[in-house]
Amino acid sequence: MQDKSVAGDAGAASSAGDPEPKTADAVVARLAADLKLDPSAVERALDRLDAGLAIPYLARYCSGQVGGLDEPALRAIRDAAAQVRELEARRAFVLHAVEERGDVPEKTRRRLQRARTRSELEDLYLPFRPRRRTRGSMAEEQGLDPLADALLDPKTESPETPAAAYVDAERGVADAEAALRGARDILAERFAEDPEIRSLFQRLVNKEGKLQALPPPGETEIPKRYSKFKGYEERIGRIPSHRFLALRRAEKEGALANRIAYDESKVLAEIERRFFAEERPEEVRAQLRAAAGDALRRIIAPAVLTEVRRQAKVRADRDAIRVFTRNLHDLLMSPPAGPRRVLGIDPARRGAVHLACVDERGTPVAHERIKPFSKDEPTAAAAVEKVRALCRKHNIDVVALGNGPGSHECEVFLADALEEMGEESPPVAVVDEAGVGAYASGPAGRGELGRFPVPVRGAISLARRLMDPLAELVKVDPKQIGVGQYQNDVEQMQLRRELRSVVESSVNSVGVDLNRATRHQLAYVCGLNPQRGQAIVERREKKGLFRTRAELAELGALPPDALRQAAGFVRVYGGENPLDATGVHPDHYPVVERIAAARGVTPGELVGNADQLADIAVEDFADEQHPPTTVASVLAELLEGGLDPRPALEIVRRRLLVRSLEELKPGMRADGRVTNVTAFGAFVDIGVGQDGLIHVSELSDRFVKDPSRVVHVGQVVSVRVLSVDLQTRRVALSMKPAGGGGRGERGERGERGERGRGERGRGRADGPRGGGKRGDRKRGWPQGPRPDHEAAEEAKPAPAVPAPAEAAPEPEPAETIPEGMTEEEFVKQKLDELRKRFS
Repeated sequence: MQDKSVAGDAGAASSAGDPEPKTADAVVARLAADLKLDPSAVERALDRLDAGLAIPYLARYCSGQVGGLDEPALRAIRDAAAQVRELEARRAFVLHAVEERGDVPEKTRRRLQRARTRSELEDLYLPFRPRRRTRGSMAEEQGLDPLADALLDPKTESPETPAAAYVDAERGVADAEAALRGARDILAERFAEDPEIRSLFQRLVNKEGKLQALPPPGETEIPKRYSKFKGYEERIGRIPSHRFLALRRAEKEGALANRIAYDESKVLAEIERRFFAEERPEEVRAQLRAAAGDALRRIIAPAVLTEVRRQAKVRADRDAIRVFTRNLHDLLMSPPAGPRRVLGIDPARRGAVHLACVDERGTPVAHERIKPFSKDEPTAAAAVEKVRALCRKHNIDVVALGNGPGSHECEVFLADALEEMGEESPPVAVVDEAGVGAYASGPAGRGELGRFPVPVRGAISLARRLMDPLAELVKVDPKQIGVGQYQNDVEQMQLRRELRSVVESSVNSVGVDLNRATRHQLAYVCGLNPQRGQAIVERREKKGLFRTRAELAELGALPPDALRQAAGFVRVYGGENPLDATGVHPDHYPVVERIAAARGVTPGELVGNADQLADIAVEDFADEQHPPTTVASVLAELLEGGLDPRPALEIVRRRLLVRSLEELKPGMRADGRVTNVTAFGAFVDIGVGQDGLIHVSELSDRFVKDPSRVVHVGQVVSVRVLSVDLQTRRVALSMKPAGGGGRGERGERGERGERGRGERGRGRADGPRGGGKRGDRKRGWPQGPRPDHEAAEEAKPAPAVPAPAEAAPEPEPAETIPEGMTEEEFVKQKLDELRKRFS
């Protein structure tokens, strides 16, 4: 499994399936220019992508072979290459078609070769396409072509004089007016087929055209649920993605009609300038203007406006999918609680609430059914005692409460139930439950937890999701996680592809425990798939735990190329080789062994040892198979030491424990967790059973164009209540200091329906990005200062969660860390120095 063999395999596979050399060169040149990348790097990356090598593998272990391109750049190359290849294939077809005609001007041929978009190419090809039977073609069959030419002739004095010569009842030309009508149809098609006219019109609409929302056909008013769009108009080229998708959805529902308004006089003037600018008698000019107007309204406008709408939809889809993938990444990379004993609770507003306890490995050990909201006092008291008994008997470290309906009521119940436990009281973490129902009732839940009822499966999944969100979320279709906007309105194949890429990237960046990962998690590892993941699980069940990564080779289901890609992303903790627990690829073990021999230590002693690694001269350990860039990446992996890249877990310790939405008042302050980020703002759970919206204008005192630059899913934020609308159950929040003003409830309120279950996202995570030191992960959760809150009820502080008994103490750093710098910051500084030297 050497680097050179990887490159050789990629090159061989690529050469077998590449397009013709000329087309391949055009694709590389176009991609390099559009993406502003080195052409040689683009070519090498395409070769390896075409060979089927996974993007995380290329970015992490073949960076030298692809010019140091990272995952986003490689994905951009992959996606752009598909579009460019499609364009080049169409260009080759068009050029072949026009060459067969033999009468194509050289200027047109050159323009076809230079066309950069499918729309431009099709406009140029339009005059040469096989003709359909149209009004203009029927007029040509009637022999009216010369009359059309006569109308364009500046010498023509009157249209009626030449038209009279073409009256022929046998050909269907009853009188002079019929002849002129046919001539106008011919001219309209000539005008409409001119690529310059179509290009001008498209640019005009994109730049100045306005999308207007009108009542649906036959109606005088827009329905009340879309009343915010009454009188709405906005430039089509500047309309935000979420608003365009909202308008498009409303149109599909028949609630309104969307129209693009434009100034047609500029297009008509251009037609006149190109075809009949000379002085003509008014009667002739009237015929030509009528033909120009017909060309614009009947032929050009429908086609071009459809293309403009399509392009706007593509832009809106791209932006909406970007929001979804960014939020999904944040949710998947939510901080894990780690191997702790967890009580999972699937909430309900009334009736039975299901509880489930799991041990440090996520194995269910007990489950109960309680009725905490029963009007029967003994039943309600029994519910309290069952919760306390489960916590004491199974030494529960933390309670995982789902954020579905009834979450607020259950949180208030738990606060009362656990209060009397004193120091034994475990903290309560609210966990996103989007997709839990689909897992519990679907094949994944039945296969893993078939002996339990569906509600208990949900409680178990919630407990596991707190322990390791990534491992549990990969069991759910990414679409059902729903932390996006208008996900059912975007192009579905593109959405699925992008979401899978995010999941694949997240799984591989964290790494997978070969001895604990489920088949769902293994399926996303580079080189693996569901069948290969299942083969690994079955081998583990039959022969016991893996002791080394090398044992993967014993699986007949893993061909060499798959084994090579997967080897670096799987981990074997406590195995025979300490390097198997790191991100160092087995191909690069010889580098580590040479470094260890030179330092007089074992390879395992290099892992996480900044003192041993920081002053290494990379060139001293490079060879033909392992260039300096590879040695530098090995040192980076050793410095990381196999640490989880996800941040440490933080629990919101001050929640606004009012009993209902009616008790929420403007001016109150509270801590909350961001559950979804959209183009128009962020939704925050503050513990009142209804997420509030921070409009983009209320995120900061400064102008904010992209909310994701200020907040992200899972982040803990301090907010102030602006207003509460009990009728619509809308809560407006602000992150601005008091007195900062703002828009309050104004903004994109109609998009509120995008949140919740299924399509409506409630992506909550229990920790901010970068919220905690890596060194704290094995010592418990960080205890930061608590912010001051005004006019809000305080929740009782949750007791600290004890670290697992089996957790080993952190080793002291071998080198003195400068004052004011954490151990993680020190290691990161050393790592950055190495990367800068050999980037």
